[in-house]
Amino acid sequence: MSELIAFDFDGVCCTNVGAPRIGEPIQEALDAIRNLRAMGHRVVIYSHRPHGGQENVIRDWLRLHNVEVDEVRVDKMLYRLFIDDRAIEYPRCLPLMDTIMERLAR
Repeated sequence: MSELIAFDFDGVCCTNVGAPRIGEPIQEALDAIRNLRAMGHRVVIYSHRPHGGQENVIRDWLRLHNVEVDEVRVDKMLYRLFIDDRAIEYPRCLPLMDTIMERLAR
């Protein structure tokens, strides 16, 4: 069954250096995106980048790093804390990535 999986951009896909700059790629996250897409899941990059044109900047950066996604959104609310029953705190999820992938494969 195909699921929709959302990834934050700054601090998850790349190191957080402050928009509009883009940090270094975080390979584990990019690999996870590639694997999820290969499993047939839809992946959305969800970001809060208040500077105009950032959707295309993110798309270009992902292309540069050979990462395909289904959608890039830059309308994420800016918040200090996000409480959700489906959230996985990054980077604490990295050691659990194999378990996450196994569960999604069911």
